Amino acid sequence: VTVPTIQTFVSRWVPKSQRSRALALLYSCLQSGTILALLVAPQIVQKGDWPLVFTAFGSLGFIWAAFWVPIAKDYPDSTLKAGKVGSQRIGSPNARSPASLPLGGSPGGGASEALSTVRALPWGDFFGSRGLWAATAAHAANNWGLYVSLAWLPTYFNSVHGLDLAQSSFYSLLPYAAGAVTSGLAGVAADRMIGDGMDATAVRKIMQGIGSFGP
Repeated sequence: VTVPTIQTFVSRWVPKSQRSRALALLYSCLQSGTILALLVAPQIVQKGDWPLVFTAFGSLGFIWAAFWVPIAKDYPDSTLKAGKVGSQRIGSPNARSPASLPLGGSPGGGASEALSTVRALPWGDFFGSRGLWAATAAHAANNWGLYVSLAWLPTYFNSVHGLDLAQSSFYSLLPYAAGAVTSGLAGVAADRMIGDGMDATAVRKIMQGIGSFGP
């Protein structure tokens, strides 16, 4: 849920020329959160018990939601006014407000309204989209590496190299630190390539290829 939500959010709120670096910044924050968790979790376990890790991190999520939900909006205004620069269009031209979507129904319509909305979606276009399948494959590959690393790296360092919990967590965070740095650099490079006239799809393929098959 998180990654497609982030991508939709960026497509609606960020000008096209800045989307790569915006996504890179957000994904770097994801990596940074993992780093922070790997540093803090051993301290919590040593002072309490492992279930306390989930309680602590879950509580932070509720605190964040209390600040985020009242101010967050699905869609921005149609224009972004920036002082003397005037107004410029932001978001994707295909990102329409809910009121303009031809799905019918109204808020609070219940299960029948939700069902009609689902039926109105262009499922054939979804499953016939090469871009969708490419994104699915890339995301699956990323998740395989991510969750194998999260689940097994600390255990590997502990079982094979004899490191304690804190040491295992420290060495386990190094791939995420590298990811946070390279994500930011890749985002800036991608926006620059697009700004220089390279096709956006080609840039996405290049960056995804490096990320998937590179070191």
